Amino acid sequence: MAIESGQFGYIEDEASYHGLLASCDVVLSTALHDFQGLAIQEACFAGCTPLAPNCLVYPEYLPENLLYKRHESDEATAKLVLERLQQWLILKQEDQALPKIELENYAAEKLRTNYKVLFEFAN
Repeated sequence: MAIESGQFGYIEDEASYHGLLASCDVVLSTALHDFQGLAIQEACFAGCTPLAPNCLVYPEYLPENLLYKRHESDEATAKLVLERLQQWLILKQEDQALPKIELENYAAEKLRTNYKVLFEFAN
């Protein structure tokens, strides 16, 4: 896990995007607006540990240990994020697992079945 090797911005090629996700340990969201957090969910399915703000949609599916508090000061927020990343770096250096999130209940296959039951019940 190396912070300096991060990738920023839009990636046009889908194969490159999925390759990048597969090579990452952590995905960080600094989003100020997000409807469903699909990019974070996709990264989680690829094996990344998410770190996201404790606002928007993220608290609906991420536990507190994978969220950070956004402060009025960007510097204070950045300090909290860096502290968490440093803790995770130490875990990684000690060959300990980073925290993970199971999102299988949000997979299309699972949701399709749930929605089918609901629609059948409604009829």
